[in-house]
Amino acid sequence: MSMPIELATLVAGWLLGEITPLNYVWSYYRNKEPLMRLLDPFVKKDEDCIIVLPRLPLQKDQLKSEYPFIKKIGDKEIPLHWTTELTGIHDSIAVSHIHALLSLAGKKEVRIKSDEALEEDEWNVNLICIGAWSNRITMATLERSAPYFKFGTDDKGGYISSPKTEKWYYDEINNRNYGILLKLKDVFQSGKAVIVAAGLGPDATAGAAYYLSTRWRELSKKYSASPFGILVKIDTNLGYGSAEAIDQWPPAK
Repeated sequence: MSMPIELATLVAGWLLGEITPLNYVWSYYRNKEPLMRLLDPFVKKDEDCIIVLPRLPLQKDQLKSEYPFIKKIGDKEIPLHWTTELTGIHDSIAVSHIHALLSLAGKKEVRIKSDEALEEDEWNVNLICIGAWSNRITMATLERSAPYFKFGTDDKGGYISSPKTEKWYYDEINNRNYGILLKLKDVFQSGKAVIVAAGLGPDATAGAAYYLSTRWRELSKKYSASPFGILVKIDTNLGYGSAEAIDQWPPAK
């Protein structure tokens, strides 16, 4: 009586081994569909998509040189080589997470430009904005997103606020920094969308992008293709990978 059972076990094992690659393929397409909805319309084949980065402010009169010069960025003195395009490290990290997610969803062509180089007619395509204070496209987006977040300053420093939350400041004592992740539609033109990953500091900007790239499954379940806004917090000792949502909501009805 054991022979048929053993034979069935062997057959089942063989079938499982043969079908496993198919399971991977099915899992890929099963996951790709909600990701494509979450990133709609950015990943559509016939839709243009531009990632917009801020440029670091270099001295215009600085002579080109093979030797680095010192530039004060924030409260740190950084040795820099002359370049016409310079992007911060955390902005590059944010782009890598965003670009990887777009690739996973099947988007093959994505352009990357600085906010200063963005032409007037390029405001009318789907935009992904990295950074806040130095990115004019981000700030223009936030001016048009009343139900969501604003970046502002007062005598305590820079903050993020919204109609729903208190002001959130960079907390050096408790090693806390804050960022936002937004997906908005019809910001500059009907039918087009904007994603914003931005923070009070560069590490929080990277944290917002990291949150999207690692939490897209739960975000797709909650929001699908709808716009959303998320406030993230990072522990500056742990870095951008510690990003967690402390508030999130869909758009006002």
